[in-house]
Amino acid sequence: MTGSMVLLLLTGGMVLIVFTSRRAQKLAKLQLDFVASISHELLTPLTAIYCTGQNFMDGLVQTKTDSIAHGSIITSQARQLTDLVKQILLFAVHGKWNESL
Repeated sequence: MTGSMVLLLLTGGMVLIVFTSRRAQKLAKLQLDFVASISHELLTPLTAIYCTGQNFMDGLVQTKTDSIAHGSIITSQARQLTDLVKQILLFAVHGKWNESL
């Protein structure tokens, strides 16, 4: 009787370990997917800002109209980065994504 009880407890423990392990693997995959997605979303505006700044440095921006257009790109992409960071912070605090930002 005692042996069967021990065997039953060991079996239950093994089932819990397998269940917990699978859940941890799923969570790890979700985290990797999240980081990959966020990295892509952050790199897009950073690339636009970098290229626009490079255009200034290379002397490709010569007129006031060009300066205004390039300044607009930098400003809008910086705003997009700010909004993304705010969304990430809200997600970290509240566990949900806010599409309204």
